[in-house]
Amino acid sequence: MGRDRARQLPLVFQLDNAATLQNFLPSSKDTQVLHFLRTRVIRSTEPLSFLWGNPETGKTHLLQALCHEVASAGGVPIYLPLSRLEQLAPAMLEGLEDLDLVCIDDVGKITGQAEWEQALFHLYNRARDGELRLVLAADSAPANLTLGLPDLQSRLQSGVVFQLHELTDSERSQLLKERAGRLGIELPDAVVNYVLQRHSRSTGALVSLLQELDSQSLALKRRITVPLVKEVMGW
Repeated sequence: MGRDRARQLPLVFQLDNAATLQNFLPSSKDTQVLHFLRTRVIRSTEPLSFLWGNPETGKTHLLQALCHEVASAGGVPIYLPLSRLEQLAPAMLEGLEDLDLVCIDDVGKITGQAEWEQALFHLYNRARDGELRLVLAADSAPANLTLGLPDLQSRLQSGVVFQLHELTDSERSQLLKERAGRLGIELPDAVVNYVLQRHSRSTGALVSLLQELDSQSLALKRRITVPLVKEVMGW
């Protein structure tokens, strides 16, 4: 029953094809995360992993990348963003232990909701008794979630926990250049510095800006320069 449910839900929650482990740039403080995910989650059966950190630290990217990896190897994964709780119900967690990987994002959204907390607690117990890999993500560490179910809190703390950190400016610069290279874009240092001084520094916002600049550059048949950035962004 769980596999049937997994075939239905991705129609609602499509994965971002650009979310891969290969193009994830971790902070210098998070160099062990990718190794752990590859060796203990993808190639092994680590029962519970918990990723936490501020928004834009790459939690969603990593959860979706794991789903891509497992699916490409013939497994059946599912990605559930609890930020879209209105489209979900606690009963949807029943039977998911039959899958190969369950990635649940935004766990903090269910704090204080008894039915959801009970459903996640029972899913963890069923996963522990089988070979399901359960990967959760939230803005706060498990110990700091204001859960009403103490047993769930202790279960979440028993997993392997990683904090994800925001990129430094030099790492953001590297990210922009790497993404630009993948798009076949030449991105001068002057443009990178100009953007980082004036634009939101969140990873998602920077990648979206790069895509917009690429689109405008092609439409106007102009290279990406500081004057073009000023014109496109109205700065």
